Amino acid sequence: MNRERIDELSERWRDSRLDEEQTRELNQLLRTSAQARERFRTQAHFHGLLHNAVAAASVEKALNVVTGGQALRRRWFAASLRLAAAGLVLAVSVSVILWQVLGRTTIGPVVATLDVQSGARLSYADGAVVPTSNGQALHAATYALDAGIMQLAYENGAHILLQAPARFELSGPQLLRLHRGRLTARVPETAIGFTVITPTANVVDLGTEFGVTVGENASEVHVFEGEVLVNTANEPDPLLLRENRASRIDLATRTPTGVDFRPLGFMRTIADPPSELSERLRKLAPLALYRMSPTEDGRTLPDDQHGKYPGQVFAQVGQVPWAAGFDGGTALSLNGAEAKVFAVIPAFPKTTSHALTVCAWVYANRRPRWGSIVKNWSKEGNVNNGGQFHFGLHRDDGDLEAHVHDASGQEVQVRENQPLPLDQWHFVAFTCDGAMLRLYRNGIELAATPCRGLSQYGPNALGIGVKLRDESTPDPRTAGFWDGRIDNVAIFHRALSAAEVVALSE
Repeated sequence: MNRERIDELSERWRDSRLDEEQTRELNQLLRTSAQARERFRTQAHFHGLLHNAVAAASVEKALNVVTGGQALRRRWFAASLRLAAAGLVLAVSVSVILWQVLGRTTIGPVVATLDVQSGARLSYADGAVVPTSNGQALHAATYALDAGIMQLAYENGAHILLQAPARFELSGPQLLRLHRGRLTARVPETAIGFTVITPTANVVDLGTEFGVTVGENASEVHVFEGEVLVNTANEPDPLLLRENRASRIDLATRTPTGVDFRPLGFMRTIADPPSELSERLRKLAPLALYRMSPTEDGRTLPDDQHGKYPGQVFAQVGQVPWAAGFDGGTALSLNGAEAKVFAVIPAFPKTTSHALTVCAWVYANRRPRWGSIVKNWSKEGNVNNGGQFHFGLHRDDGDLEAHVHDASGQEVQVRENQPLPLDQWHFVAFTCDGAMLRLYRNGIELAATPCRGLSQYGPNALGIGVKLRDESTPDPRTAGFWDGRIDNVAIFHRALSAAEVVALSE
């Protein structure tokens, strides 16, 4: 056995610097030599003890600096004990590697359970598929989340929400290593000290909720509530990162750099609990309500009002069609013509009363040509004059507009004539009462024009984030895929009053 080579490869493994050839070499050594396995385990265990001793000292020093050594000392007593014991965590991780190398079926001790998921496709590092039913026990191992979203639950009360694509390692009850991807951690006081390790930093929780992203050249930490400590290799003192703050740590310098806090970059829930907005919408008795709540299969779009008109979400393989929503829940995430994400409500009934309201909360990253919010429309030049309504952005001008076919089949349009502001949420709506067509944004009436009734002729399907053709597929010429997010779509077969529109916008 070449001890120097084992030590060198062990060090590179600890620092996540193994290339493909070195990984094969280490695996071969571990498979063929019991001495190599023992050396690898010993080196990693020693490094773990040293690392956590230094981390505990850094934490104590940081707390003395920022709190005078008093305010958080009691909470950190238990956390320090956990950090001291966490030297065993790396040994667990080493055991995982050895289990994988030696081809065992059982990988390691159970670390967490899969609490809830939507469309998740999970596998071990070797490609073996991991079941994703709710309540599934997850062992210490390295995993790849190739599709969907999933939330892990720990016995200590911590919850970790991961979004695909992600590669991560469950290393113990207080430690998760994120190699690539995005997660949100919600950590109660019973789990203070929970640590997320990235290639550029160690993020130590102080009883909080925070998000972490790991890209090719940098990691970012965003704190929603509470505080975290960010330890890096090149800085003697850890960074105490507080609520509504964010930091970026690049791979080259390992130095924290302040960046804008962007909470919308992280999903914080899958369940999408009821909100004040959703309750207001329900009380107004819409025909259908789409709160954009992820379902277990990741593709069914529930009708949250009466369940009569569910839809289907279409997305490319591996793409997560969900994101953080307007009211703290979830939204449909659409990224324009590049991603081609959209939803279809088949056999959606057209209003026969000549009265209609369509409303939604929308967030635009960009303004695509004829950007679609909600459409029941199939007109393309003079080919087909079908459709009750067309709600979205106007051609290349990018301003909010709605147009309908009236009872005589004539097009009637209202529009804002100013581009929709980007990178912010807007409540948008149009109403038709059989006599007037009105357009609203954030509770303000933007335009109104006479409209005598509504046409009864049009496609059966309703498109969200897309304009469909007759076959309920995206129009090949003017699909107008939305680029941004759509949340809380509600459709009424009556015209909401101006006061009701204002109340929803508030």
